[in-house]
Amino acid sequence: MSDPLRILYVDDDDDVRQIATLSLRLDPSLHVVDAASAQQALTLVDADPTAFDAFVFDVMMPGMGGIELMQRMAGRGDRAATVPVILMTARAQASDIEGYLAAGARGVIVKPFDPMRLAADLRAIVAEG
Repeated sequence: MSDPLRILYVDDDDDVRQIATLSLRLDPSLHVVDAASAQQALTLVDADPTAFDAFVFDVMMPGMGGIELMQRMAGRGDRAATVPVILMTARAQASDIEGYLAAGARGVIVKPFDPMRLAADLRAIVAEG
């Protein structure tokens, strides 16, 4: 078996973060670390820029949202700048999704998500590379 895909999942909503993290951790091909804020995510990545294979960011978070966090990651001069970002959001009109993709997201997962499909959806987006 190959090494698990290492995911950093960031969402300020405790309930959503807990459901998503539990759902993703049921998949043995994924290793998930979660964070409650963009600042916490930046601290984790600063500690080891090579620690993750994919980022999953909530779009709407207080302080720094997922798009700004994605742009901060892209501007880094290390491996973290090349890690694919998947955005999760309830704001999922076609024009919103087009904007997220144009801003650099690899893909978008719409909330509310199906916990039984979340891992498969995430792996499919990462594999599209």
